[in-house]
Amino acid sequence: MKKLFYRVCSSVALVCAITFIINTAYMNVSYGKNYDGDYTEKFLDISEGIQISNTGSSHGLRAFNYDKNKRYKCFNFALVSQSLSYDYRLVLHYSDKLKDGGVMFIPVSYFSFYGSDEITETDFKAKDKRYYKILPPNMIKGYDAKTDFFVNYFPSMSAYEKLLMPFVGVELEYDEMSQKVEDLGLNANELSEMGYSRAKYHILEDKIDDNGERIINYGEINACYDIIDLCKSKNIRPIMITTPYLYEYTSAVREIDSDFMIDFMTIIDEIQIETGTEYYDYSEDKRFADHYELFCDMDHLNNEGAEKFTTMIINELVEERKD
Repeated sequence: MKKLFYRVCSSVALVCAITFIINTAYMNVSYGKNYDGDYTEKFLDISEGIQISNTGSSHGLRAFNYDKNKRYKCFNFALVSQSLSYDYRLVLHYSDKLKDGGVMFIPVSYFSFYGSDEITETDFKAKDKRYYKILPPNMIKGYDAKTDFFVNYFPSMSAYEKLLMPFVGVELEYDEMSQKVEDLGLNANELSEMGYSRAKYHILEDKIDDNGERIINYGEINACYDIIDLCKSKNIRPIMITTPYLYEYTSAVREIDSDFMIDFMTIIDEIQIETGTEYYDYSEDKRFADHYELFCDMDHLNNEGAEKFTTMIINELVEERKD
């Protein structure tokens, strides 16, 4: 009996030791620190006194690059596939980091106001996991205590699909931001097809109901109002923007649905009228729309494009607007 007991104890100890080693290794690689490559590590050390910031999904994440800015203290709140409602939760939670009199850019993409609540999406739980390290439980939409425990104390166990990466030498993060569309060697037809595919995904997939009507997500629209109200309460200047896209992308949007731009702008106009918030549309800005060297794909700027765009809007919307 004693031998069996010792064997069980030894087995449990061995499993615990292996788990500890794997967990430690995982935490020391990029995916561990960035919690599955979602760029959440930046939230763990946010400086005080942020003067310029932005929210957003991947369009905000990739359109703003403050590395070359030396004058202002800046922060990018955006994450891949992040909704406006999560933008608001992040800004609210870290609002004490914002400096009085600052500026916040609020990117609104073509998909921002449409579709059902994200909690109904099939991959929602996997996406929601990233917020367990950077938001309190009451701000996490699909909060689950078990997920909380594993993400915070045994993150390798909550990311089993990437568990072996530290040991097999897999490249953990592909730097898509360094890619240039012009280097892909695509002809005009291929560029148009790529633009059409991206546009179709953004304005049709999960955005149309059974009757063929566009699903308006009032929860996300209200979240945009919430962000604006929060900014004003903190004496922050909110500025809505639509980031630059390549011509083939915006052209495809019009081809797929000729009424889409009108409907999208109707929502923007209502927000502007009710809140007095500025809006700037860079989606077809000629400084970007046909410059394939500035994009990593049809609707996301690359590093070079982000640096150019960020410098440009700080000069045009911050520097030139000072009293």
